[in-house]
Amino acid sequence: MTLHDLKCFMVLGETLSFTKASALLYISQPALSSHIQLLENELGLKLVERSNRRSVSLTEAGKIYHKTLMDCKKHYQNSLAKISENLAGHPVCIALLHGMKLPNDDMTRIVEYTHANRSFNMRIDFVDRSGIEQTIENGNIMILPKDLIPKNKVFYHKKITAEPVPYYVIASKSHYAFSEKEEDQMKTLGGSAVFLSDHLSSNSAKQLVEAASELLGQAPAEIFTDQNPNTVSQFLHGNRCYTIATGWQQELSDPGFFSLPLYVSVDFYLVYRPETIINPKYVEYLQYVFQV
Repeated sequence: MTLHDLKCFMVLGETLSFTKASALLYISQPALSSHIQLLENELGLKLVERSNRRSVSLTEAGKIYHKTLMDCKKHYQNSLAKISENLAGHPVCIALLHGMKLPNDDMTRIVEYTHANRSFNMRIDFVDRSGIEQTIENGNIMILPKDLIPKNKVFYHKKITAEPVPYYVIASKSHYAFSEKEEDQMKTLGGSAVFLSDHLSSNSAKQLVEAASELLGQAPAEIFTDQNPNTVSQFLHGNRCYTIATGWQQELSDPGFFSLPLYVSVDFYLVYRPETIINPKYVEYLQYVFQV
């Protein structure tokens, strides 16, 4: 007995016609008859009364067996629906690097989606660069600049930026450079220290410092890096240094900070392992929010 034997009998029991059943199953009528015969032989029961090839009826045993199979099918489908409903309640987590923020359009679409799908559960977390791989392995979806996508792991990644996001020189408007004459301000800013987050790869950091030095007209006196972006923000408030970050940096929306775009830009990607994400609606969610 195979599942296909059972399926053949269930369809035949619904249509009571070899012609219709074989058409629905995409098999020949002799093949269908063979499946029914194999099932009857194994059960030791006559399930079908064959008055002719086109019209059949079920025996009493056949009716009982067919109802039992249909009840099993219904129970199976209900179980799948319940499982899907439970899984849909599992939160979909979008993880960002500390100090990042999503563009306003993306946040608006997140609100729209969650409002239209009240049972959908999502959250946004923040992680350090050292936690990128483990965050993805744990079933979370990371948003990363291209150069930080792990190279030693096979992760699915999909670009979500229609246009590359520029990097910016960012400094507090209280930086001592802005007390200088206007024509000297950029050079003085460039000659102060630059404090970078380690979210930048070494190659990117070097390229960005060179671009900032060219734009400001002066190389930085010192270059510092730190794993904690909050430390970078604190140093900016010290008014003695500047930083370089993408257009998705939180400080860019703070009116207390000065920013100047560089010619260097970067694309952002969704990075995740599909097989580790439990919520079945995550694809629909990502498509709606990030337009991919």
